Amino acid sequence: MGYYIDLTLSVIFIVIPACIGWIRFSNINEVFYPFLISIWLNAVNVIFGSIIVEFDYNNIFHYNIWFLLDAFVLLWLFKKWNLFESKKLYHSLQFLLGICWLLESIFLSKLIQDYNSYFRIVYSFLVILMSISTINSLLMRERKSLLKNPMFVICCTFVLMNTITVLAEAFFASHLQLGESFRINMDNIIVYSGFLFNTVYAIAILWMPKKQAFILQY
Repeated sequence: MGYYIDLTLSVIFIVIPACIGWIRFSNINEVFYPFLISIWLNAVNVIFGSIIVEFDYNNIFHYNIWFLLDAFVLLWLFKKWNLFESKKLYHSLQFLLGICWLLESIFLSKLIQDYNSYFRIVYSFLVILMSISTINSLLMRERKSLLKNPMFVICCTFVLMNTITVLAEAFFASHLQLGESFRINMDNIIVYSGFLFNTVYAIAILWMPKKQAFILQY
């Protein structure tokens, strides 16, 4: 597809779950609020980035800011899901991510010159580990099918999405000369997988139970 078709579809596919989350917000259990905030931040990031690029402005700075905000929101999400047994671990991970982002922004990417690829690799890998841990907990305690459990669906999607992100960012950060066709194929994988993942997110939001109907137990 062409650039503008890909861009239009990307915006549409991220706006759909964002709108569904906005409509259902008052009825959704609060343990899913950080996930909805992550979806909204992503939608704002994509739309704003697309607009300023058309006016020949650099979108690197606000993407790097979004990386940091999304990392903290996803940490908060897993905290709401009772993944962390102690506040000390949760705050330690916040501090670690903050330091990683700050060091790369100052010494490597210069914040407005390059994307914080190394930071995104770190936090994507962390999301993978947290998602797998949550999936294991669900498998151990749930007796019914997990296929329509929004937490399970979201975590599985996180694992797939962030695995692709880690691989893609590793190639981009290493500056390997792999050819134009390889870069185009990698970009296509990212774009098309984004369509799929956002569709799954929209379905997961529709499956999110109401406040009185869902109790998170560990």
